[in-house]
Formats: sequence, structure tokens, C-alpha cells
Amino acid sequence: MIIRQLAPADVQAYKRIRLQALRENPEAFSSSWEEESAFTDQEWEERLVRIGFYRAEGFGSRANP
Repeated sequence: MIIRQLAPADVQAYKRIRLQALRENPEAFSSSWEEESAFTDQEWEERLVRIGFYRAEGFGSRANP
């Protein structure tokens, strides 16, 4: 398994996974799907770079969105 920091090129996968998580488990977040689904692509990219998320690769098919 490889763990790497997400890059701006990963923004669409990050957005898709985050919005899905907000929709399926809203109680786990302090934000809402309605709020975050309104973000522009630039806001998603800035957030991804500012916070510095990581992703595991090669850990079964679900790890490679």
C-alpha cells in the first residue's frame, strides 16, 4: 500500500468522496452536503491544498476512486 498526499489533480475524486460521505453520514461532520456542494472547483482545490489530505493506494478497489 502507498500513502500519498493528495494533489490538485485529485480534486474531483476528493470532492466526489467528500460529498458522498456528507450525504451518507452527515452526523460525522460539522459541515453539510448543502454547504459544501455549493463550493466552486477553485474552493475545493484551495481546501485540498491548504489542509493537505492523504490517500492510501493499492488497498483493494475501493482505495482507487
